[in-house]
Amino acid sequence: MTEPVLPAAAALSAHDLFRAHGEILTELTRRRIIRTRSLVGDVGEYLAAGMYGAALAAPVTAEYDLTDTSGRRIQVKTRAFATDPGSRRFNGLEDGGFDAVLFLALDPATFEPFRAREVPASRVGELVAARPRGLRYPHIEDEGLDVLGLALAAYRRA
Repeated sequence: MTEPVLPAAAALSAHDLFRAHGEILTELTRRRIIRTRSLVGDVGEYLAAGMYGAALAAPVTAEYDLTDTSGRRIQVKTRAFATDPGSRRFNGLEDGGFDAVLFLALDPATFEPFRAREVPASRVGELVAARPRGLRYPHIEDEGLDVLGLALAAYRRA
């Protein structure tokens, strides 16, 4: 195990930990790593922008999160989990409006990617149609392209 970044954190009150969390979010926003207070989703979008060398779409763009250099519209879906990848559903994929979906799985403590799949919109549509109760990570873990190398490279550059 590595040394803690904040060794005095154990001595802080819950109130001070909440304040520290807020200060960290504010600094991540100032550095343009996150855009909202949805940390996992924002980190995923930040990594995706680095993976594809693309600028993020405006936050109000519901159909996709970025356009890559070839003009493809990419929707980014990110989850942070350690042991149970199937516990949460991917929402917002039913309406399309994208050319591919980047599914990222991040370590919940470090946000380092450990799974990354790019799945074409046509296949995402088939998967969503076949699972009316919701698409989960196990449904896509062998789909599309494995782009973990790109995700790890973007993480290391962050």
